[in-house]
Amino acid sequence: MTFKAYLISDCHYDINNQYSLTSLRKVIKEIQVRDDFDAIFIAGDICNSPKHEHYVAFEQEFNEVSNKPIYAIAGNHDDLEQMKRSFFRISTDNKVETAENVDFILMDSSKKPYEPMPLGAGRVSQRDIKALSQITKTSIILIHHPIFTVGNDTFQTLGIENRSQLADEVLNNEHIRYILCGHGHYFIQINKDHVTQYMSPSSCYGFDHSMDKLEKTSLKGFLSIEIQNDELTVENVDL
Repeated sequence: MTFKAYLISDCHYDINNQYSLTSLRKVIKEIQVRDDFDAIFIAGDICNSPKHEHYVAFEQEFNEVSNKPIYAIAGNHDDLEQMKRSFFRISTDNKVETAENVDFILMDSSKKPYEPMPLGAGRVSQRDIKALSQITKTSIILIHHPIFTVGNDTFQTLGIENRSQLADEVLNNEHIRYILCGHGHYFIQINKDHVTQYMSPSSCYGFDHSMDKLEKTSLKGFLSIEIQNDELTVENVDL
């Protein structure tokens, strides 16, 4: 069997911003055309304003999508507890098992750093980091912020406060094979030891990582992912 899914990230959905609505609907339309899939994953920064009415409207955008499960994690723009209260169909579970004997581990990096860091940075709880050592099946981590350093210098200051500790824990477990993340608004693949990290583009707008500071671009897209025989294949879909 093959497990197929789509990963959407950094939608920055805003009921008062027509561009964000149009951008998300374009992604959904493309997914509907492709049709054959098992799940949709949303990698955080769902709404610009983490309010009930925005999350409810966001979920309603998927009403026309076939009745497949949708899973979401929070980004630095989100409020995880508000997501749990607002979503009906979209799940915020922290683990998803597939028929391919591969687990998705959904991690929350939306917590605010303890130390002063620029707006956009995050933190992962010690409980979640320590739980990684208990993983005994081939696993894919889904997290908003990258675990391995990517992007320009400005972007790297907006990462996870305890990133080094998290990265060490990931690399210490041979069962963790892949990382899927967002936050960077640009597709970047990086390999480190036995782990491959894929950073998703944004469905709303891109970032130019070739410059010293982050400049918005019109590049946007999503990821098509497929699992077969414990191996993950990722396709970057431009819009």
